[in-house]
Amino acid sequence: MEFLKRQRLYEGSDSEAEASSGGGPGGSNSRVKEESEEKSVVLGDPKLLDCPICYSPLHGDIYQCENGHIACSYCTMTVLRKCPTCKGKISFSNRCRVMEKMVESLIIECKNHVYGCEEKLSYNKKDEHEKECPHTPCYCPISWCRFSNSYKNMNVHFTKAHPYSATSFTYNTTFSLSVERSQNQVVLREENEGVIFILKQNILRSGRAFSVDCIGPPMFIAGFLCHLTVKCVGTLSLEAIPEVHAKWDHLMPKTKYLTVPVGSFSKNERASVQLCIKKIGG
Repeated sequence: MEFLKRQRLYEGSDSEAEASSGGGPGGSNSRVKEESEEKSVVLGDPKLLDCPICYSPLHGDIYQCENGHIACSYCTMTVLRKCPTCKGKISFSNRCRVMEKMVESLIIECKNHVYGCEEKLSYNKKDEHEKECPHTPCYCPISWCRFSNSYKNMNVHFTKAHPYSATSFTYNTTFSLSVERSQNQVVLREENEGVIFILKQNILRSGRAFSVDCIGPPMFIAGFLCHLTVKCVGTLSLEAIPEVHAKWDHLMPKTKYLTVPVGSFSKNERASVQLCIKKIGG
């Protein structure tokens, strides 16, 4: 019985050897098929694929010092080819090609996949994509509301949860607003696409600053143009591209804003504002 077990073991070994050499069914063709299939791996610490100097994903040519410490090509030049870890020399002839292939072949999901992004991209392209991803989560502009999701879902949420919290308007149409001094924001909602804008008011020592923001993903940048007019003692106007924010705040705008000097309003200090928002992108 023991001999029979051994014989079957030897026969099994011979069969496996024959198959692996291509002599039997499932031979070389099977091996080629197996080798061509994608493998799923789990990377415990993705930061291992980041440059230890700039902390961005490694990309392009990757160089290493004599002790194996790596750096991206840009950082290799900024540190004058001197390894910041061990002070050894980084030579342009000493590329880490294994790491280059690993970074190029590693495919990951966008961090916004939970918000609907279906992009799968190489690790060294993720930062570039995520800066422009249309599924970047946007936050509801109502101060006490904690809802966040893709801009489309956020717009749907706003319409259902806060139906009376915004002034409706349509692109390319001038509309009027009356803004109290105590109001730091007026929420605006475009009727057809549901895009959310904010007429923002900041109180300054010199007067009151008015500007327009858009709540949306990075792809909205430079996608709109607003014409803002404030009627006071005289008439002041501003034409500007709204700032785009995924999460709105009441900080002073970084770009253009319209300042109305102190003493320009009547006693009730109510500002009469006319606004027209145009869609210029997409």
